[in-house]
Amino acid sequence: MECTVRGQRATSSPPKASHFVPASAPFLRILTGNARVDVREDKEKNLVSAMFELPGVNKESLSVGVHKSLLTVSGESRSESGSSGNVYLLRERRFGHFSRSITVPEGIKPGEIKASMENGVLTVTYPRHASEQISKKIAVS
Repeated sequence: MECTVRGQRATSSPPKASHFVPASAPFLRILTGNARVDVREDKEKNLVSAMFELPGVNKESLSVGVHKSLLTVSGESRSESGSSGNVYLLRERRFGHFSRSITVPEGIKPGEIKASMENGVLTVTYPRHASEQISKKIAVS
């Protein structure tokens, strides 16, 4: 398996295992975005699940779609509007528009892609079998 190192400086210490991305696993190749995602495969059920970490995002503000072999999740997380007397002393949470795209295996059936949102985690599940692929918008339940 060929691996690539992302964001790693040349140092004398070896890179951490988490910095390696398998180049031979196309469904793991992350293209853009800032939402954290885990992708796992259930070989017995022949399913792939991508779990996007989206704390504070409502499913109504999400857009999930697939075009050819690119699955894109986008939306907006909004900051709560504070009163004029409140001043942040520390602000680490991110707000605003986000978009995250991952490649999916060639040949999956767009009609069989399912998406659900629970406890700030969007789970997109799809089978891995060949079919002619077209563009489709996916509803989040």
